[in-house]
Amino acid sequence: MKKVLSVLLMVCLLCAGGLVIAYAQEDITEAFTDELFRAAVYERIGKTEPDEPILDTDVSGIASLDVSNLGIQSLDGLEYFTGLVTLNCQGNALEELPTLPVGLQYLYCQGNELTALPALPAGLFFLNCGENLLTALPALPAALEYLHCQGNALETLPTLSAKLWTLDCGGNALTSLPALPKSLRYLYCKENLLAGLDVTGLTLFKLDCSHNRMTTTHSVRGFAGAWDAVNFIYSPQDAEQAEFIPVTGIAGLPTAATVGTPLALAGEVTPANATNQTIAWSVANTGATGAVITGGVLHTTAAGTVTLMAAVADGTAPGVPYQRTFSVAVSAGGSDSPNTIFNTGYEATLINWLLFIFLFGWIWMWF
Repeated sequence: MKKVLSVLLMVCLLCAGGLVIAYAQEDITEAFTDELFRAAVYERIGKTEPDEPILDTDVSGIASLDVSNLGIQSLDGLEYFTGLVTLNCQGNALEELPTLPVGLQYLYCQGNELTALPALPAGLFFLNCGENLLTALPALPAALEYLHCQGNALETLPTLSAKLWTLDCGGNALTSLPALPKSLRYLYCKENLLAGLDVTGLTLFKLDCSHNRMTTTHSVRGFAGAWDAVNFIYSPQDAEQAEFIPVTGIAGLPTAATVGTPLALAGEVTPANATNQTIAWSVANTGATGAVITGGVLHTTAAGTVTLMAAVADGTAPGVPYQRTFSVAVSAGGSDSPNTIFNTGYEATLINWLLFIFLFGWIWMWF
């Protein structure tokens, strides 16, 4: 009798356990509002639609999900993929992404119609969000090593991960890049609006900064490699941007100076729409003037003639400066002062002359 009771008790416990397990499973079929996404999930879990429901336990353990190029418009239901590590949803018609699984490490969402991205998981290692309609990126996780955000409408990038290995941000509207981490090895920033680039301290395997607004290779600071058409690619300007306009002359240059009087150097670059118009000044020949230039101001210590040079970097062509030399006559200090009356071996000022008249009159009165 005791054996029979023991068997019955065991059967009851097993049945109760089965009921608890069955009750714990949730039918989440209706969470997948997009028919194409739901069909892809059915195929992934090996069930038949609509005969069998999609249960939360069917998807919670899936680590990799590929639903690319299916015309999907919504990923509602993705929140049940709690064990997801890799998500490939590229080439669909997605306008937004739902909250991403916390354990996600690889995200391929390029080629959609995304205007923004949700918060990125802390452990995200790879992100490709290229060819969308993004105008900004969320904060990038510290674990990120690969960032592909090409072909969007980005004007700025957020702070980059210190572990970043590859950055592809070409085809945007970037006018500058944030500080580039020392870990970076591959940098593709072509077809932007960059006027300069600083790669100082980087060991790059590949660099493509072509078709920006840089007019000379000197615009890429800190680059120690050799430009080629394979690994290190540079071109001065995109054909769609304004063509290079060379400097043809510098007018209005000074011709005279006075000893001891600082002279601010100035000139007018022609044509007025020349691509580069910043004038750098230098002394070509001091003569006897002791001339020096500090901050664009000429200082002299003696009379004579000084020869100066006005130069515009990349003025004649990218990498070729425009240069012009000109002479400045330096006269002795005070020689053309309006209060000078006469000079008899020394220059007498108006005050000296008045003192002389006063002294002469005083002597006349006494004698």
